[in-house]
Amino acid sequence: MEEPQLKRMKFNWTISSVLDAVYSRGPELVDAIVATVNDKRSLAMFMREITRLLPIPEFGHLKRIHGTNVLLTRANDVEQLDNVVGYLRQKGLSEALVEQVKQIRREMVPREAPILRWQYEIASQYWPCKFHPDKYLETLYNNDMFSCEQTKFHIAVMEMCLKLSDKNRNPSIMVDPRDGAVVTVAWSQLHRHPLHHSAMVAVDNVARSQSGGVWNTDDVTETLNSVRDSLKSVQCSGGDCGNLDKYGPYLCTGYDLYIVAEPCLMCSMALIHSRTRRIFFHRMSPETGALVSRVQLHTVKELNHHYQVFRIH
Repeated sequence: MEEPQLKRMKFNWTISSVLDAVYSRGPELVDAIVATVNDKRSLAMFMREITRLLPIPEFGHLKRIHGTNVLLTRANDVEQLDNVVGYLRQKGLSEALVEQVKQIRREMVPREAPILRWQYEIASQYWPCKFHPDKYLETLYNNDMFSCEQTKFHIAVMEMCLKLSDKNRNPSIMVDPRDGAVVTVAWSQLHRHPLHHSAMVAVDNVARSQSGGVWNTDDVTETLNSVRDSLKSVQCSGGDCGNLDKYGPYLCTGYDLYIVAEPCLMCSMALIHSRTRRIFFHRMSPETGALVSRVQLHTVKELNHHYQVFRIH
């Protein structure tokens, strides 16, 4: 078989992270009861007493003191502002501190802890927040997670998928990210069976390489060898690959899947069960896509495995 040649990079390719919508939302605000303390020298005592007597677990991400202002409690704990002083006395706040409370009012505060720095900066305009930056999440949000060498490799593999699509429907390539080795190639074979989508065939091909596999599908040996030859000159620095380094190949554990079209729900779930590490796709599937278009399956917290998703476009 003639070796498929890599297309030249004619376009300015972009690799974008597909993240949970929570990373794109500004802070949701909720009412809280706030007061100003007359004597700032009593703030330390205020902090000790309200922490002990007026805990607010759901506001654990908020600082209780802001200048001479004190976050007293949730707005729904007290029906009327006129009842706040009585509420404080009922909770056991010392009379000396109660007398310091002035300008009782409602203010909007962030309901949840900010995750990214830009969310923190907006949230802090309403009320000071505790914030512990996650550098990796920041790089994902800013689409700055790959080195130049890694970016070239990801684009080269996707270009190979696109080249294979000249003769095959929705090709995919499974890669071992430790060294960039191509584990298998696949494409949709719906003429054989309705379940033989590209990603499903790729998973079965990987299982076949591990003395498993159950489907009767096209022989990919010749295409696989040609793709390996074409990509062998493209450098790959995979770095730490988690469970793949620890346990070695098991199904698709730690592997990366490159596929032309966004996988459907069936394929996306199969890739979760097979423990795929990352999915790179090129074209969205508006009617059936389960990573962007219809749902974001990889963001469902209740699942016991989560892969990362990127779009190369």
